[in-house]
Amino acid sequence: MKSKKESGITLLSLIITIIVITIIGSISLKASTDSIKASKYTIFETELKLMQVKINQISEQYTKQNTQIGESLNVTNKQTLSQPEVTEILNKRAENNQGKLKQIKEGFRLCTAQYITDTLQIEHITRDYLVNIEECLIVSAEPLKYNETNYYMLEQMGDGLYNVAYNNQISNTGTFEVTATKKEDKYEITITPKHEKYVSKWQIQYRLQQKDYWETTENTTFTVDEPGIYEIKVTHGQEIDLGSKTIEIEDPNQASENNQQTEQEGQEQQIQNTENQPQEQEQQQGEQQEEQQENQPETNETT
Repeated sequence: MKSKKESGITLLSLIITIIVITIIGSISLKASTDSIKASKYTIFETELKLMQVKINQISEQYTKQNTQIGESLNVTNKQTLSQPEVTEILNKRAENNQGKLKQIKEGFRLCTAQYITDTLQIEHITRDYLVNIEECLIVSAEPLKYNETNYYMLEQMGDGLYNVAYNNQISNTGTFEVTATKKEDKYEITITPKHEKYVSKWQIQYRLQQKDYWETTENTTFTVDEPGIYEIKVTHGQEIDLGSKTIEIEDPNQASENNQQTEQEGQEQQIQNTENQPQEQEQQQGEQQEEQQENQPETNETT
């Protein structure tokens, strides 16, 4: 009986162990699969960005010289341009003008991965792309499916600003708010950009008004050592300019002294006004009496 009891316990433990291992294995497999998908998405996004930067650089030259890029589209490529995800973005570029939309689609050419490596000299490109050199538009010949979405263009992703200089529907201006607080022996400045599209990195320039040089940072929160009036500029490369603003940072100790001085001056002025009040009243009474005396003879003559 004892041996059977021990055997039963061992068998139950084995079953539990197998179940736990199976669960852990399924979790690990899912995590591994998600990681692979995320990696493919990142590679695809990187390729699009590399392509966009290159096309932005050569667009003006190719357009002026009327130089063709790549080769003509095949039937499959034309079908890609008709996909809903692509058509929506191209239609925005055409400002819902069907004639302009047709013209944009006709401007695309096929650039194979080999052509991109040999001619455009971009290494590690694994996909074929459809390129409109005049409009600086890039579409993947085949979609990447990620999180139930088919991705063809950089504009579908979080950071589509690589093409912002050529994208009419994205504003190149905006504004920002700036605040400052005292942090120990330094002053913390916080910039809050306001733009119609999310931008992951802003370039911020700042300086004291009496200084000749500008400091630069990509942090929207930064510290300065001195109080004073600061000039601040916020941009995203050469594509977006949010303008410039000034902010006055006061030394709390100096501000306290100024407040005390202002309060003291106010009290002194109040005392002075109180002292002068009887004199002003006497002066007014004297003027009224003189006016009455002057008017009295005139009244008698009339009588």
